[in-house]
Amino acid sequence: MRALDFTIHQPVPAIIRLSHVPCLPIGSHLYTRISEAEMMINWKKRQNLFMAAIAFLLMAGTSCERPNLAKEWVFPDAELHQLSRLEIHYNCGKKPIRHYDPLTHALWLVKAHMRCPRIECSWGRAQGVSDKDGSLRAKYSTFSAIRQLIIKDQGSLLEVDVVIEYRDQRPTSRYKVYLQPAE
Repeated sequence: MRALDFTIHQPVPAIIRLSHVPCLPIGSHLYTRISEAEMMINWKKRQNLFMAAIAFLLMAGTSCERPNLAKEWVFPDAELHQLSRLEIHYNCGKKPIRHYDPLTHALWLVKAHMRCPRIECSWGRAQGVSDKDGSLRAKYSTFSAIRQLIIKDQGSLLEVDVVIEYRDQRPTSRYKVYLQPAE
């Protein structure tokens, strides 16, 4: 085994290990070679760190509990043009399936339906916004009206205040419905 001269002639970055360093003359660049065993140890350390990060992310994704509000709610006694069903989804911080849809990044997503003469009509989907008092607000804007929902969880029932502001001469419509979970 050769004796190694560890006299450093130029500044050495902290990453370079001084193992297997030959004595170099002044003015030459100092390079080191890392043995294969050291490279494998470094690779294993990085691989373990990467796997730990993946495990942490997976555990963080599964620890999210779905709130009671996040389900399908129905109002079976809805009259014509009255709110009949809500589908409330909670994102839970997961990546969106459809990356082109701007609403998939919302924490709450509310889809509203109303009773129409022959079929059930959809108001569409809207981002739900949580208030400080625990209620959830959703706003649907169409060419004829702006519909606002104020959703309050009452345990086994869902209290929904509906405000419809028409864009024409019709007066603003307000009503309250109580929805139950769909079975």
